[in-house]
Amino acid sequence: MFIGTLKNAVMLDGVGLANIFIHVFGFATFSGINGAFETFASQALGNGNKEITSVYLNRGRIINTILMIPISIIMYYSGSILVLLKQDKAVSQ
Repeated sequence: MFIGTLKNAVMLDGVGLANIFIHVFGFATFSGINGAFETFASQALGNGNKEITSVYLNRGRIINTILMIPISIIMYYSGSILVLLKQDKAVSQ
């Protein structure tokens, strides 16, 4: 909201592009994976099997940690990636 008051189209475009990039590679990915693990853990807990529930939760933590590594690399180099995808260089940076 603050960037919109500056009347700078390049900055506003950059914020919009960054929000989409973060939602696609960050929030959507982890939301989907955690939703799947939530289903498994809820079913196991509903069956009264606390041991398998903890196994599911620990597997979810491990998979989230492993996935965070490539996503962090993608986020770090997102400016270069967006330039390679023919986005405006000023907006990508």
